[in-house]
Amino acid sequence: MRLYISIFFFMFLRAYSQIPSLGLEGYWPFHGNTNDSSGYFNNGIVHGATLTYDRFGNCNEAYSFNGINADIVIPNSSNVDMDNFTDFTISIWIKTHINNANSVVLSKNSFGSWSGYQFFANISGSGYCNMPNHVSFYTASGAAQDACTNNSIDTNWHHVVGVYKSNINQNYIYLDGILQSDVGQRSGTLSTAADLVLGSNTVNSEYFMGNLDAIRIYKRALTAQEIVQLYNEASPSQIIGTSDFLRDTTLCADSVNLNAGVAISYTWSTGSHTQSINVSNSGTYWATIESSNGCRQTDTAHVTIAFLDNFLIPNVFTPNGDGANDFFEFKTTNITVNDFRIYNRWGKLVYSITQSPVKWNGKQANEMVDDGTYYWVASFNNACDNSQTQQKGFLTVFK
Repeated sequence: MRLYISIFFFMFLRAYSQIPSLGLEGYWPFHGNTNDSSGYFNNGIVHGATLTYDRFGNCNEAYSFNGINADIVIPNSSNVDMDNFTDFTISIWIKTHINNANSVVLSKNSFGSWSGYQFFANISGSGYCNMPNHVSFYTASGAAQDACTNNSIDTNWHHVVGVYKSNINQNYIYLDGILQSDVGQRSGTLSTAADLVLGSNTVNSEYFMGNLDAIRIYKRALTAQEIVQLYNEASPSQIIGTSDFLRDTTLCADSVNLNAGVAISYTWSTGSHTQSINVSNSGTYWATIESSNGCRQTDTAHVTIAFLDNFLIPNVFTPNGDGANDFFEFKTTNITVNDFRIYNRWGKLVYSITQSPVKWNGKQANEMVDDGTYYWVASFNNACDNSQTQQKGFLTVFK
């Protein structure tokens, strides 16, 4: 016997109100992965970086970099490659570790040449910022041509935005929504075949130690107001709306397996501590998991199970008005009638209906039919898998 199972997975909802979208070429929100949510599918490839908490305390919503060998590579494409005649904006949230050394936060640069663009953190070299613990924005720059933050940054989360304006060949840097006074410029060529790398440069050195989140790339210069909107973006868990994270799933099976995914510990509402459980009863099930980075999450599944019965169609009824067996009828679960017809022995149609329920009183045109054998032909729809079946049989009218 098969089961009809509806499972509704509920997780926190996401929507992004008043966040600039015009000119957006890449967006990596790090919602448990490195997928590009801009619609251009420039997904990242993880090397050693691990999921962690974001600036709002949401689990598995940012990436941590160890400063040794961790980075994320986004293959080169026209979306992330810039040229000397295009305005662009890079927005990123960074949280540097106290032991972070001179490091590259984000890089699209042919190493050793004045090309592409980069963010540096804790730079003290004379070619970049003259003071340690600052962030600089590089656009194919020569010595001392980067735009640097006015003040040093601490180990808290900070929003850094770099803006390049091609018509005046100048680049600017914003820290936590505020335009910094330093102005940079371009000396080389912005376009490069190098990949976009997060957490190191393009030759796997100058590794960043800390966390990164919510990276956006625009092919236009955002306004100061738009940058403030990015800085004030609400936590995904605080926004009410609809998204793909509210999923409805319909399965046809003997039971359903609920799988909580890869983690180091599991606690199910059933008392189980395994990665997955099999359920065969309707109800609400939840699991709390803990990942290797210490993140704890709870997910809930609402399961509805309905049996698909092998229904029986009667083959005799007595429409004599005595209140017993006066109708030819039958009931089904998750089976609907598309078409049901009854014929007499000469092939004349005496009853038809194109929807459930089937309930015949034995009359044709308000006249009771004669006793005898009648034949039916039916088309049914299976709500579990939406399949259709044809059946036929006979029934006896006996008054």
